Amino acid sequence: MLNSDLRTFDCEIGNLEDGCEYCIYPYAQNGSSSGDMTEGDATVVTTVKYEKPVLSVSPLEFVSAGHVRAAALVRKGNHEIIEQGFCYSSETEKPVLGAHGKAESDMDAEGHISAEIVFENSSITYWVRAYAKDDKDSVNYSETVKFEPSDFYGLTKQGR
Repeated sequence: MLNSDLRTFDCEIGNLEDGCEYCIYPYAQNGSSSGDMTEGDATVVTTVKYEKPVLSVSPLEFVSAGHVRAAALVRKGNHEIIEQGFCYSSETEKPVLGAHGKAESDMDAEGHISAEIVFENSSITYWVRAYAKDDKDSVNYSETVKFEPSDFYGLTKQGR
């Protein structure tokens, strides 16, 4: 956009890749029939490298028969997190969103999330891991926590 009073201009350049270096050269072309062009010095711009959120999950906490509480800490990357919670499965050690059970969670200002997960079958093994989805539609996961409901038999909330 040209500012005729100051003979300056600016522009916005879109669709740049994360974590790349670009050389930007300003230029001007006169309005004469010869169309002479002048090029300025390069300005080097480095875009911010995309960083995914990092998650660490805590041991599961007994709530009541068939219910456990999962908790995790989300260290945010450099993009906005739009969804977070836990995914769980009795079929695979690395559950993923869209293919297995999911429990969404709110996140506090420090990045803590927690959710209650209901397990119907107390005789099989489950795997749980935290997830965070960012505004680039990328999902990152924590390490997996193995959960065997039989480990909690006979426990009460006060006894844990």
